[in-house]
Amino acid sequence: APERTSPRHNKYRLFVGTSSKIWRYKLEYDVQQMQFALEGEAFKMPSAGLDREYFCAKYVQAGTSGFVIAGSSAGELCVFNADSMVFRAAVPVSSGGLLSLATTITPNGKELVYCGCGDGKLKVVSGVDQDWAMEAETRLSGQIRALSASADGATLLAGTSSGDVYILAAATLEALASEPGGQGGGPFMSSHTDPIGCVAFGESSEMFASGANNGVIRLWELSHYSVKTHIAPSGAKGAAPTCLVFEDGSLISGWSDGAMRCHGENGAPFWEVPCTHAGGVYSIAIGPRYIVTGGADSNIRIWDKSSRRALAQFAEHKVGHSVTGVAIDRNRPNLIHSCCTDKSVVTIDLKQERRVQLFTVAEGAFTGMIQSVQGDQELITADTTGCIKVWDADLRQDAPIAMLVTWTERDEMLGREKKLNHLSLDPLGDHLLLSTAAGEIQVWRLSDASAPLSVGLAHSHEVTQANFSPDGKQIVSVSKDACVCVWNWFA
Repeated sequence: APERTSPRHNKYRLFVGTSSKIWRYKLEYDVQQMQFALEGEAFKMPSAGLDREYFCAKYVQAGTSGFVIAGSSAGELCVFNADSMVFRAAVPVSSGGLLSLATTITPNGKELVYCGCGDGKLKVVSGVDQDWAMEAETRLSGQIRALSASADGATLLAGTSSGDVYILAAATLEALASEPGGQGGGPFMSSHTDPIGCVAFGESSEMFASGANNGVIRLWELSHYSVKTHIAPSGAKGAAPTCLVFEDGSLISGWSDGAMRCHGENGAPFWEVPCTHAGGVYSIAIGPRYIVTGGADSNIRIWDKSSRRALAQFAEHKVGHSVTGVAIDRNRPNLIHSCCTDKSVVTIDLKQERRVQLFTVAEGAFTGMIQSVQGDQELITADTTGCIKVWDADLRQDAPIAMLVTWTERDEMLGREKKLNHLSLDPLGDHLLLSTAAGEIQVWRLSDASAPLSVGLAHSHEVTQANFSPDGKQIVSVSKDACVCVWNWFA
């Protein structure tokens, strides 16, 4: 609150909440020092019984008196007289802490205080000094960490710990639509709040799914960059989605708790296989009649697609290593390919029920694998040394038939991370998309892999996965920085 003290300089009063006290500071220009000086004085608290931490505060004017209202860790709206610096009241509002405040004035001059609570409730109270009354309340997703009122007092902006931002009508607390003519009731904007580990497109280029480490999967509409569905399985407390695959309008996900779960595009749970792999499911492939999974227990398992009954198990990789990629052969669905952090690539013939091919390397644990859609449809792997290796599953070989190094000597001199986290192909199979631990996405033309065709820099942490849209016109990448980036791609 500025106070005019001279023709040239204002004097200001600042109110600050600390861990256990409310302070009033005076910021006044000192002519002798030729600078502003700050002096503080603590508000007078009750002698006992009010040991609180304060998260937010607002200054409100009621007639000739000014009051400071503060949200406390105990969920109270604490009221202080700003002039006498005396505590006046503690109004119980929430059981989860009062984290944010906003104020508006109605057309008839009534002051309303909006309280964002730690239990997800948004409450409206009115009053002054020691007399307060509850006016309305609603519930949002997650703790309400931030509140702001528009200049005309007609709308509120609310941000929650779940990464959602709501636009609310101040009079009714109704969530407004994100665009004219749209349906309200949901968030205006959404985001992940934890590192994102996986992303996948379905058959449509207008929708994709992403999964974060806090156990939340979100289905996004790419045309509006908005969340269509929010999935947080109740039985996955503390678990994170590790891989995603769309199949016939449903979303199949692997989880760090070892479960495989299936949901509809509306978020409805369809089925769950609780003990798919001990330690986590890291890769899933869908065939016409069966599902193939690879996990942290180094095993490959085959599941009946209809009943989810276990049909077979293969322990071809070394114990203590994770199967990071599985693929069903495009031409011969009886062949299952897998790669593992034990530096091996294995091909299994389901008809013979045994391993028919094995490739190994001395360096570089495999982090992912795909099968080419062109030519001889070779297997393409990515590894921790930053190399892409191409394997012909029909030939006995001691080394890959082709290799691509994704880093330069200058990168090595600068100490840049070489590891590749994920790889995928565009729909035509002409371009290879790489997700790097250095925070880049790289696109390489397979017919001329002398240098990357394009490098995308937007993330501040490792890019965990990236995929082309089914029409090949866009790329979506996700990262440990909790960001989803959408790129336009022009081949």
